[in-house]
Amino acid sequence: MTTTTTTTTTTGGAGASIAPRPALDAAIQHVSELSAYRLVFLDSAHVLHQALYLGGVAEAQARIRPALRVMKQNLAFLASVLGARAQPPAVREVLKAAVEAFLTVVLAGGSGRAFSRADYGAVADDFAALKRLFSSFGMAEEAVDREAAQAEGVLALMALSTEKLIDEFLRLSASTPPIMMPQLLPTRRWTCSDANTLLRVLCHRDDEAANRFLKKVFDLPKRR
Repeated sequence: MTTTTTTTTTTGGAGASIAPRPALDAAIQHVSELSAYRLVFLDSAHVLHQALYLGGVAEAQARIRPALRVMKQNLAFLASVLGARAQPPAVREVLKAAVEAFLTVVLAGGSGRAFSRADYGAVADDFAALKRLFSSFGMAEEAVDREAAQAEGVLALMALSTEKLIDEFLRLSASTPPIMMPQLLPTRRWTCSDANTLLRVLCHRDDEAANRFLKKVFDLPKRR
């Protein structure tokens, strides 16, 4: 008669079983996503969605620095309560959430936010500062750049003239179903080659040419 012996791997003393690696990785990912959502969309909401760029980019208190201070404190706390294995995925998920929040402010931030073409430089500088924050918490610059690349392409639309934005919007929308209003798509689907994304930039463009176009095509009132 053959006896099969099952060996249980333990750590930290007898009886402490190690969870299977896939299950442990899944648990870490789940905790990372929940932590990122809370840190960005709840704990940092007062300096992001509720404050960033309200009143105009020229207002110092409306720029990214207050948000960076809060997020730095929250990231430091997160790092203090997570083990070494859980920290990298958690920081990565917080970066993803922060990028999503930043794009939401710029492209879906409501009537209290409007941007001129000249504002692009300041917005790009703020986004670069946000990226540096995550590099300072152990993320490789290449990894940060990779996570931020699509958002940077979207933000670069702000540097285009209103006439160019309109031309690109009309060109792209000609091959898609008619767009009646900006659609509520997830930010991960916002790209520099998407008609809906260009329309969002136009809706937040603070100039007369954009106002006239939006009034003529969508019967939208002037922003200001």
